[in-house]
Amino acid sequence: MELLQIPEDRGYPTEYLLARIRGRHAYLLRDWDNIVFSQNPFECLRTTRCGELIAKYSQEGVWKRQQIEFQWVYYQMNKGLRDIFMPFFICSEIKTLIICFRYKIRRGNTAEVEKILPFSLLSGKIKEALKKDVDLPSVLEEFEEKFSFHADRLLRLKEIFLKNGLKGVEQTLTGEFLEHTISTGLHPVLKSFFISIIDFKNTITIYKYLRWNIKAEPLFIHGGSIRKSSLKKIIQTRKISEVAHLIFRLTGQRVEEPGKLNVENILLRGLTRQIKIMGRVSPDIGPILDYLWRCSLEAQNLSIILYGREVERDVLKEELVYW
Repeated sequence: MELLQIPEDRGYPTEYLLARIRGRHAYLLRDWDNIVFSQNPFECLRTTRCGELIAKYSQEGVWKRQQIEFQWVYYQMNKGLRDIFMPFFICSEIKTLIICFRYKIRRGNTAEVEKILPFSLLSGKIKEALKKDVDLPSVLEEFEEKFSFHADRLLRLKEIFLKNGLKGVEQTLTGEFLEHTISTGLHPVLKSFFISIIDFKNTITIYKYLRWNIKAEPLFIHGGSIRKSSLKKIIQTRKISEVAHLIFRLTGQRVEEPGKLNVENILLRGLTRQIKIMGRVSPDIGPILDYLWRCSLEAQNLSIILYGREVERDVLKEELVYW
């Protein structure tokens, strides 16, 4: 059972896709202040490429817009490019799976699942399995073998769900996928990207652990630029100020009181700058990754704005990732 669709190779050269992407860059939203401070963000977005889907699906339309754009890029790629970017698209579709799993917790709730899947890159067999009128433990049991990224062990997703809920399933799937992916022969640009993603997630784990004084031992993902032993030493200090050193190491930004800041936002901005640099260093693969990343940030920003319409505008603005 393949995780993603495998389209016919149209043989388009990489230069063709790069030219198309340069044209589509113009449609990415940039004037975030205008949207944030508008009296009616929905009306403000009406004439954008997201407008039609937002009008039809409300806030959920922004994620469908991202799915459509990812699908378009994926189908324009030749086989060589798809092989390089396959881990990126799988990582994105893990989020789709988790959303579907959330609906599957209530057996029989297939209508909501079907609304999510039309623009997804998940394979037909995966989609059919998700649409079955069965509960989530049964779905996880069926998917067990496919989600085992390591041949020598099963993930035991059903047992994890029964013990730790959907959050445990998400952590396990994401962690296992990233650890497996970083150990494969990735293109240098994608390898740098996934190392940064692992660093990002491990730093957030430390921050939450220290910020909220969590007692359970944190689960770190192997394969980042910071060793697990170093991360564990930070945990032992119980000092949230240590997070500032991690942020500086990963982003070059100095922060005084990480406990009072949106650490996730700071890390996302730093990662966005790194990806922009990748686009300059690798003129073929870098710009494609940069475009896909900005599409995902656009969807995230729009979701924050549309779901947070009642939040004070200045506060909402601080939640956005600008570029």
